[in-house]
Amino acid sequence: MKKLLLISHNQFGYQINIYKYAQYLKEEFDITYFCFDYGRLKIYEDNVNVIYVEKYGAKVKQLIYLLSELHKLLKKNDFNLIILKHFPFSSLIRLFTTSKIILSIQTGSVSNNSMSRFFFNMLLHFESMVFNHNLILSDSLKKLLRISNKKTTVIPLGSEVFCTNNHKYNKLNLIYIGNLNNRDIEKTIYGTKEYLSNSKNKIELTYLIVGFGNQDVERKIINLISELDLNEIVKFAGLVPYNHLSEYVTKSNIGVSFVPITKYFDVQPPSKTIEYLLSGLPVIATATKENKKIINSNNGILIDDTISDFAEALCIMEKSEFDNQQIRESMLDHKWRNIVNTKLIPLINKILSK
Repeated sequence: MKKLLLISHNQFGYQINIYKYAQYLKEEFDITYFCFDYGRLKIYEDNVNVIYVEKYGAKVKQLIYLLSELHKLLKKNDFNLIILKHFPFSSLIRLFTTSKIILSIQTGSVSNNSMSRFFFNMLLHFESMVFNHNLILSDSLKKLLRISNKKTTVIPLGSEVFCTNNHKYNKLNLIYIGNLNNRDIEKTIYGTKEYLSNSKNKIELTYLIVGFGNQDVERKIINLISELDLNEIVKFAGLVPYNHLSEYVTKSNIGVSFVPITKYFDVQPPSKTIEYLLSGLPVIATATKENKKIINSNNGILIDDTISDFAEALCIMEKSEFDNQQIRESMLDHKWRNIVNTKLIPLINKILSK
C-alpha cells in the first residue's frame, strides 16, 4: 500500500478538507497526518496515524519547530506522496525533501486589510510555483491568485449529509456554521431583530450560531445577542467538531451562508452553503459569485450583505415551502466520498505513475 503524508497547520479534524481527504484516502493508502496540537478536543480516525507537534511561542518559533519536526519525520520515513495544506512559508519543506508534493490551496486571504491580503496572496502565488502539482477549490480563486493552469487541478468543496429530515416551515430554525472573523455575522443578528420587530405573523424563530473567531469577535456576538434581548432566540454554540455537527443541523431547517460581498470573498466557495444543501436545508446566502452558481429559487434565496435584506429574506422564508429531499439529491456529487474517489484519487494515481 502506498504511503501518503498529509500536512496541515490545523489540528486534525478542524480543517475540514484535508481531514476528509484523510478519512477517505485511508481506504486505498497508508495515511499519516502531521499537524499542530492546538489543545482542542482530539478527534480519532481508525487507520490514520496522527502525529501532533506542540504549538508554543511566537509564530516564527512555531514555524521553525514545525519544520524541524517534519524534517525528522521525513528522514525516518519514505512517503510516496505528500499533500501539503498551504500555510505561510510552507514551501520551505522543499529545502529538505525531494518527495512528490501536492500543494493544497484552500483559501486566499480574506483579511479586511488590503495590504495584508496583497502580501499573503503574493506569497501564496510564489509558493505555488515551487511545486509541480497544486489543487485549488475553484477556477475563480485560481484566477485571483494567478496560479498556473498547467499544474493545477480544481477539486471543489464537499460535505457529508448531516441530516435526512423533511422539514416543515411553520417555524424558522436558522443555523450558521463556520468562521466568524470578518464575516459580519452581527448583521444577521440585527436582521433577526428587525424581522421580529416588524413581522405581522410573529412566526416562531430560533437562530443557532455554530462557529469560531477571535476573542473580540466572539465577545461582540455574545454581547450583541444580550443587548438586543435575543437570548431566548439567538444562541451562540461556539466551536463544534465537524463530526458532531449533525445533532445541530438536524434541529434546523434553514442555513445561513452570510459573507460580505467583496472581491476576496466573491471567489471563495463557501463550505457552509454545500453543507446546508447536502442536508436538504434551503439557504439564505449573500450573492457572491460562488453562491450564485449554486443557489436558486428551489433551494434558497440570494441577498445583499445588509441587515434589511436579511430581515426581508426571513419574511420570504416564512411563506415558502421547500422539497428537502430534492435539495439534497441535487448536491450528491459534492459528497466528500464522491469528490475523493472521482477527483483526488485519480490525480494521486496519475502523479504516482510518473
